[in-house]
Amino acid sequence: MKKEEIKTNDINAIVELLNKNTKAYYNGEECIDDDSYDSLKNKLRTLDPSNPIFDEVGTTPREERTKAHRYPMLSILDVKEPKDAVKWINNLYDRFAPNVEIDERTVYVELKVDGTSGSLHYDKKGRFLYAVTRGDGKIGNEVVWPNNKINTFIAPNVIMWSKNDNIDSAFEIRGEFVIFKGSREEEPLLVGKSLRNVCSGALNRLEDSPIINQIRFIPYQIWTEKDGLLSWERTQNLIDVLGTMSRVGDNSGMILEHFRYDTQRELILVSEIESYYMSYLSKRDKSYLFETDGLVLTFP
Repeated sequence: MKKEEIKTNDINAIVELLNKNTKAYYNGEECIDDDSYDSLKNKLRTLDPSNPIFDEVGTTPREERTKAHRYPMLSILDVKEPKDAVKWINNLYDRFAPNVEIDERTVYVELKVDGTSGSLHYDKKGRFLYAVTRGDGKIGNEVVWPNNKINTFIAPNVIMWSKNDNIDSAFEIRGEFVIFKGSREEEPLLVGKSLRNVCSGALNRLEDSPIINQIRFIPYQIWTEKDGLLSWERTQNLIDVLGTMSRVGDNSGMILEHFRYDTQRELILVSEIESYYMSYLSKRDKSYLFETDGLVLTFP
């Protein structure tokens, strides 16, 4: 990625540059670095806070490969300063739990995986149907593997739940397609490249290359036709089940350990958000197996 100084104040020029780089990012092509992109978007927010571009999620899917999400994959509210996050959480408390004292208010915090959002779709018998990127949140691009051969380390052909798991309808596993940092040691094509951009480009171009074999999937949410979006606790229990499952369709004996990579979710005081964020910044580049792009805060 390249660093670029943004000097223009022309709204149309900024929107055009944002759209150009968004398209390049999703196609795995060269684009400006994250800080330059964020600076550009913040400038537009100052000049034209109601610009329609802020209502867009992802990129427009390719018509010939589109698949609709059964339930919309919504974006998250993006804030740059810890103080803005604190204000947002406190506003939620003031609205939904006003009796909780300021110094007793808590929030869930976890790593934001810097990958390509998408979902794996299965029928009620646990048979894999297709994988799809988030796209615009409602419709995404179907991921079609070269030679129609699914990378089983991303999407098992069959997931055989037990009766206790209580999954008796079609379901969708949502998460992030990622390439782990350690893959640079195994695959020379990844050296010096943005893993997020390479992953996105590989999923969109779907060329039969060694990079496809380096892509993994980190789940964070499960939707079922019967129960809708499952609670965080139930989702984590099922992900743990997937992470230890040794009978997965025709891949008997394969253990889906990659489904269990920890995003380090914790419950902290709202007053600790700033110090927690500063600690995260100090170890972001060296402490995690995958690239991260901030923290995700969830109202408890």
